[in-house]
Amino acid sequence: MFLLVIALTINILALNAHDNATAKSHAATAENQQKLLPSLPTGCMYQQVRGGFIVVCPTPTLTSTVSINVVLPKLPPQCNLETATRGNTIHCATPNTPIPTVAVTLPTTCVTTAHPKEVSCKNKVNQDITVPLPSLPIGCGYTLEANNYYVVCKSN
Repeated sequence: MFLLVIALTINILALNAHDNATAKSHAATAENQQKLLPSLPTGCMYQQVRGGFIVVCPTPTLTSTVSINVVLPKLPPQCNLETATRGNTIHCATPNTPIPTVAVTLPTTCVTTAHPKEVSCKNKVNQDITVPLPSLPIGCGYTLEANNYYVVCKSN
């Protein structure tokens, strides 16, 4: 029995000595701890926060692959489109000249939204994206009637 207790004590001391010899901690090292972390995919990086590091990767931005072409109304002969420093404007020689209203033809993948001057479209990977309507000359604007956009212009 005495031999068994001695053998058991020797085994316990040997295991304890092995654990102490192989355990290594970098908790108090002066070395740059970021070097000790595994490498990350391209574009990702470690960001230090209280208590450690987090991985930050850029989120891919889906570009609007949908283009919306808006046709301006055909201007009467006494009106023209003038370019000025503040932007394009419609100018008519006769005040209050009626200018026709034109419907905006949206791509088949787009629908109107509750937000003014925006449409919701499906991109190439069938995800919904918000696409703004193109800017218009000063004096023109979009109106939404019965789920269709129209370009309405008033002469200056």
